[in-house]
Amino acid sequence: MEQIMFSNPLHNDPRLPELYTMYSRKQEAQTKMRDLKKRIMATHDVLQLEELKCRKRVLRPRLGFTNSSNTAQLKGRVACEISTGDELLLTSMAFSTPYSLSNAPVYLVVLFSQKRVNR
Repeated sequence: MEQIMFSNPLHNDPRLPELYTMYSRKQEAQTKMRDLKKRIMATHDVLQLEELKCRKRVLRPRLGFTNSSNTAQLKGRVACEISTGDELLLTSMAFSTPYSLSNAPVYLVVLFSQKRVNR
């Protein structure tokens, strides 16, 4: 092991202390960067959690897409299957009183196909 150490070109280099100091600073900077990235991710997670709470608060009691245990109801499942960009609006319209009469399938076809025709 000593033979490998002595054969290294930096062993007798007069700049070795300076290079070691620079390497040590680089390692410290990388450690600080990792710690800051972890803090940023933790902060980002907290922000997303707050946004999720707000969304749940709207979807549950106000719109009826989920129940009190955050399980998607029929209305929520229908909204997940719609991919037009106005999922919540179309689902609310589909489940509102005028559209849930006997000819509801006709209204639903008109609602969902109308969005695609306008594109």
